Amino acid sequence: MFILDTMNGLDISEIRRKYEEYNRYLENIKDQLPSGIREYALAPWHYQVGLRDARCPHDAWVESLEISEIAAQESVETRQVHITLQLLNAFHTAHLKFIYTGVSSYTVSMADVTNSPLHDSVNRGHNDWLIDEIRLTSERRIVHEIVFALGSHWTIESEGMSFEFIPR
Repeated sequence: MFILDTMNGLDISEIRRKYEEYNRYLENIKDQLPSGIREYALAPWHYQVGLRDARCPHDAWVESLEISEIAAQESVETRQVHITLQLLNAFHTAHLKFIYTGVSSYTVSMADVTNSPLHDSVNRGHNDWLIDEIRLTSERRIVHEIVFALGSHWTIESEGMSFEFIPR
């Protein structure tokens, strides 16, 4: 991650400093972000203290990850990758849906915990969404980086991204 990378073992003042640095970064790039992403990235509930808002992705679980390759209308050979990620929120009362369009790169890794003290967690999927970070490349592409509790790590770079809250 860019700013919120290594917060394990840090004291609360250092964690706050990292969040403040990240918020300054978002303030600097907010006018370059598409409105839907700007609203998500800067939302007061995104990293809400106490995590009491159902829209907050912290502790959400992955329900589905769909990667599709769409042909352009003008040519079947012109293709565009889209990714749809759906989560069950921490309260199990809603779905959180992220749609990435014009994906240029992605890495989706699942931590191997079979030989670790966490081996009981193998059947827990990716486990809880811990933290995510939005940033821009020099070409103004959106990078969304996500870290899960057991160490899974996803990075998606795209032209567009949207977030949707869907009550159950």
